Amino acid sequence: MENINSGGKQCDIYGVNICDPDLKITPEMARDAIVRCFIIAHGEQLDDLKNYGDVLEEEFEKIKHMEVEILIKNIFKETGGDFNIPTKESIMNMLNKLAEYAKNFRNQAIVEKHYSEIMLLVDKIKI
Repeated sequence: MENINSGGKQCDIYGVNICDPDLKITPEMARDAIVRCFIIAHGEQLDDLKNYGDVLEEEFEKIKHMEVEILIKNIFKETGGDFNIPTKESIMNMLNKLAEYAKNFRNQAIVEKHYSEIMLLVDKIKI
């Protein structure tokens, strides 16, 4: 998943190229990257959903995405933000709460790695 430029800098942050100087990073792009990150980071736990019935792989991927999106929508709501109209501030609030939540399932070092990767993206959001 890591796309490194010639200077050794990580460019691809969960589908967003932060090395592209012409790309205007939006809160929506950061929100969507967080969804992709969480799906990747918690893939094993999400894959356990397969045990609850027979579904096609394409359907299963949609279910995983929907599960994560619902979680993130709820955390946005709990932190006073709006999933559909995110701001840099609401993303930061949601991301901090999401990191605390993730620590229940993942090793702290892994959570911190993903958090710092997402922060590379969030720091580039233009208001």
